[in-house]
Amino acid sequence: AAAELRDANFPVEKDERVVTVGYPGREGLTTREARVLSPTGPTGEQKWLQFTDTVQRGNSGGPLLDQSARVVGVVMAKAEIY
Repeated sequence: AAAELRDANFPVEKDERVVTVGYPGREGLTTREARVLSPTGPTGEQKWLQFTDTVQRGNSGGPLLDQSARVVGVVMAKAEIY
């Protein structure tokens, strides 16, 4: 089955719950719930969003899903916040 993309007329919002899907390390397929921190990147980039989660190698390229399992993004990178 193909993944359904979320309609662009309904953008992701701050505090929305999302789910990462991937194969980090040797854990096999994992799903982890996260929360949107910002619907834009760290310096306001419209094509990125920030969310809470421990993203590891193996999550890159995996989908970021909304609570209806529609794709809202693709995991690309992990930012270290100090």
